[in-house]
Amino acid sequence: MKRLVTYVINVDEEIAEPAFIKALDIINSHMPNVFINKKTLLVEPHDDYRGIYASVEFYYRDIDDEKKRKASQVVIDSIKDLIKMQLWYVPAVQITSQIGDVK
Repeated sequence: MKRLVTYVINVDEEIAEPAFIKALDIINSHMPNVFINKKTLLVEPHDDYRGIYASVEFYYRDIDDEKKRKASQVVIDSIKDLIKMQLWYVPAVQITSQIGDVK
């Protein structure tokens, strides 16, 4: 199991949270090898900046171990681009994502 952690800052929480959730829905429905466990979704206000901290657990289906690193980069790029696509009107928005193993 992997964990995706995303920070969306310089935008109001009320705008950032739905954009993140919608991006997850798109990834879940259009990337058949990525299964997102929505029960593990956590979205909180960012402590230091205006924005959110969000995390969710997921796993890959039918992807070789040697290709998982490339798949992780595709998930990171996709989540960032899908959020930016929805928040195109907020020029100051910053999105940072990373993936790690769940222990």
